[in-house]
Amino acid sequence: MLSRNDRFITQFIIHPLRKAAGLDERILLLSARPCDPCVRITSMQPRTLANFDRMAAIIDEHYPFNIDIVLHVTPAPELKIVREALAAMQQRHLYLRSRIEKKSSHRFVFDVTNPVPLEEIQVGDLSVWPVYAETQLNTHQDTAGGPLMRCLLLVGQFRKQAAVIFSFQHAILDGQAAVTFLKDFLILVGGGADEPLPPAPVIPEIRTLLPAQLRGLRGVPAFLSFFLRTAWDEITYRLLNLRQGEAPLQPAGACRILSMELTEKETHRFVQATRHSGVTINSLVNAALAVATCRVLYPGRKRRVRMITFADLRPYLNPPVRSEALGSAITMIPFTDTLPAGDSSWEFAERVQESLVKAFRRGDKFFTFLLSDRLIEMVLRWKKIRLGMSAMSYSGPVDLPLHSGAFELLGLNGFISNNRFGPVFAGQARIFRERLCLDLLYLDSDMDEKKAMEIRSALREELVDVGS
Repeated sequence: MLSRNDRFITQFIIHPLRKAAGLDERILLLSARPCDPCVRITSMQPRTLANFDRMAAIIDEHYPFNIDIVLHVTPAPELKIVREALAAMQQRHLYLRSRIEKKSSHRFVFDVTNPVPLEEIQVGDLSVWPVYAETQLNTHQDTAGGPLMRCLLLVGQFRKQAAVIFSFQHAILDGQAAVTFLKDFLILVGGGADEPLPPAPVIPEIRTLLPAQLRGLRGVPAFLSFFLRTAWDEITYRLLNLRQGEAPLQPAGACRILSMELTEKETHRFVQATRHSGVTINSLVNAALAVATCRVLYPGRKRRVRMITFADLRPYLNPPVRSEALGSAITMIPFTDTLPAGDSSWEFAERVQESLVKAFRRGDKFFTFLLSDRLIEMVLRWKKIRLGMSAMSYSGPVDLPLHSGAFELLGLNGFISNNRFGPVFAGQARIFRERLCLDLLYLDSDMDEKKAMEIRSALREELVDVGS
């Protein structure tokens, strides 16, 4: 009988390498050339899910995989206004009229006529919104019937304020598409549209827009190089962590959320420090989260850590895809590094950035996109490993109107569901209203709220120290 490590090498190294050597269809199918990168249409034939979308659909068959967006506004909009805005959004964005059908493969079917599920709940204190957001994160979407989103309107006392909670299946939305959605929604709710918004462009087949050097047979050497590097990195990471004590796989837990933000002054100092040093904000927040998580969970210990960050593929496609196209065009980029005990975020961030720059130059972002669904299939089949210790997505400054008609936008939060095979601690970061805002997520099977708050405090300390 094969040992555990032998089974791992067979499952993750030998079998995929055979497929790669046989010129996997994912590489050979890249020979098609695009016509128009974004087409404005109101109906479409069923479309096979792209690799990252299919990954989201596969995860959702086992665990809820949603994106939650929370808008804090004053005063509270009337339920009728929100319902009409959502109806207009469905007419504008084709993916809001879609469902996911699974036959021989997963595919989008654009025949949904049901309105977006909408509910209003009166609450005395809006500070309870995280409880409702967690419920949305932990609840499956009706992917077979559609639509692939729902909305909850939490109304405070005397309708002075409201929290509008949108929940999307991740296959139809990423960070850039979320900003597009919110801009349209705020225009409609605020009465700023004198006439119906025109149909938005549909995100194209991403595999047909990858750079020419990755198409057909020309892409095979680069793919094999990426695969061998990734396989070696995985083997060394796992063998080292067997000695260090890897984060255990707990029973399936529920998603819990925490939020934090720096003050305007702290944010200004933080941004200025990154500009002077040449280290990006994305590298720093990823490094700070890893340092904070290790400090709390593995105090005083040197560790080999696996982190995950995310990249928007839109500007790297050929031709680039417009930001107004709803859909998902992101990829996750896992990377590993050694984190010595007592290392600061500054020191670690420089190595994180070096790793990310190398990965981007090699084109790893495209290969992780193409293999994302296969990766999650192996993880779910193997049921032995976690994707990493931490994950952070930084979306940059969020450009949303602070006033729309009679409504003022007070705050913004965003979360993505996690599961027992995902990272131990995850977060979404953005700059909004001149503040660095972070929304954090953990599983209650991994840690209790007290431990999660310790990580949040350690993370805040790391970020403030960067600007000091």
